Amino acid sequence: TGGVDLSWLPAGPPYSDSWDLPDPLAGPAYQVEALLGGEAVFTSVQTEPSLHLEEAGATIRVAQLSADGRRGPWVSIETAAP
Repeated sequence: TGGVDLSWLPAGPPYSDSWDLPDPLAGPAYQVEALLGGEAVFTSVQTEPSLHLEEAGATIRVAQLSADGRRGPWVSIETAAP
């Protein structure tokens, strides 16, 4: 099958900048967006640091989500056009 497999490494431990400890039952989560022409054409929340996209050529951006729903900084992943 076609498409592209993406993977990334977490930016750091899933701890916020507060005294609250993360929920040990909630694993890491990542917000993933695929952008074409600057517009989001795909949005997903992943619990694994990987994703298979059917179409290459988009700019992918990934942000780690904290247990309380805050989003970290976006990191871009360029994919090659087929």
